[in-house]
Amino acid sequence: DSEKEEPGFDDLYLIGTKAVIKQMGKTPDGHLQILVQGIERVVLLKLEQAEPYMIVRSRRLALSLESDLELEALHRELLELIGQLPELLTTQGVAELVAVLRAEKNPLSVAYRLVSLLNLNVERLQGLLEQSDAKEILRQVYGALAHELHILKIRHEIASQAQAEIGKSQREYFLRQQLKEIQQELGDLESQPEDGEVGELKA
Repeated sequence: DSEKEEPGFDDLYLIGTKAVIKQMGKTPDGHLQILVQGIERVVLLKLEQAEPYMIVRSRRLALSLESDLELEALHRELLELIGQLPELLTTQGVAELVAVLRAEKNPLSVAYRLVSLLNLNVERLQGLLEQSDAKEILRQVYGALAHELHILKIRHEIASQAQAEIGKSQREYFLRQQLKEIQQELGDLESQPEDGEVGELKA
């Protein structure tokens, strides 16, 4: 519970991610920013120490990854979807991220890295972490990524339509301004004597 300042052992999920702190720093407003890298899935076994901070005993919770045609197909489908990201996301570094994910041979590593980018709530993320079937993880991540890409495409279409409308409005405004200037010019011409070149132009 993110609202609980001092969680106890019973407040923790039993399955979590062992991680290392890669970077730490304070933001200008005094908040602490920590960049952590996940290493492996673990299951919590026992509380060893509660104060001044918690120390727990844990055990590695590896997933069996027996390669077969279905797993390979899921992996390839996931990589196919990942290839669409640079077209829809303008965020810096997306192309590089896609290249890294495509070079990754372990389909589970690809799935777990992708999950951190998707707009999923804690319950869904935890559900994926607790999932013990590798194929089911890939299926769920594929579904979540396909959903996000669909939303991105719709947003992209909405933005394009809005841009087209703005462009149309700007063109109409510009033409109206030109028309006003032409009408003013014609008005000035009408107030002048209609002889010589002016008369010819008006005609």
